[in-house]
Amino acid sequence: MLYRPFNIASIGLVTQFNDEFTKYNSATLGFALRPFLQHRLTVGADMLITETETDSFPIYPHLAVEPVDGIFISARSNSDFDDFQINLAFNFGKETVYSPSTYSDANKYNGGIGFYTSTQQQESIFKKKAKDSKKLIRMKLSGLFIEEKPVEASFFDQMFNSPEKGIQLRAWIDEIDSYTEDPEIDGMIIDIGHVRASLSKFGEMYDALKRFKNANKKIYVYADKGISNANYLLVSMADEIYLN
Repeated sequence: MLYRPFNIASIGLVTQFNDEFTKYNSATLGFALRPFLQHRLTVGADMLITETETDSFPIYPHLAVEPVDGIFISARSNSDFDDFQINLAFNFGKETVYSPSTYSDANKYNGGIGFYTSTQQQESIFKKKAKDSKKLIRMKLSGLFIEEKPVEASFFDQMFNSPEKGIQLRAWIDEIDSYTEDPEIDGMIIDIGHVRASLSKFGEMYDALKRFKNANKKIYVYADKGISNANYLLVSMADEIYLN
């Protein structure tokens, strides 16, 4: 269980039982701070609570540092600072190689190397795009734009009236802004059709596309069925517009 009351702080609890979930073994209560409100530095401590040790609860302070994207250094110790665990990891986007090491007051050392993959792409200095490669997204831009969240029409409406579902303006703008903030995206290909919206909505859509353009990203527009004056103005900031 993880609870983050503020961006700067988080509290976590992990409980362990036996395989049959009939006996409690231990629990770890953790607290962590990110003093700079970002992932570069995290400090905290874990408290181990066991059924056998009720007089004292061992505390393990820990520290995690990500000096640059893709390089992780973490350390953990006991409260006497005579038993250390240090981990060094290198992330290559979705793949991570790590090397855990432990040191104790008995001058014992253990080390190893591991590897794991993730479905999430992460930023890393080890994963740079080829110099001339560009990542473009493609989207269709057409239909009726509305303020409210679209709702499904009833069965009878779908049978006899064929109502148009509509596209929520706020959701569309949020999508464009997410592309604007994504450093991996270099541009956008828009397949434009017949866009229907009020004048104020056209203005908000134009502003969202303009923010994308102002982020030094390219916009290419394809109109295979021609383009109206209003739709042309909507994408007038595009680098290239192709008409069929």
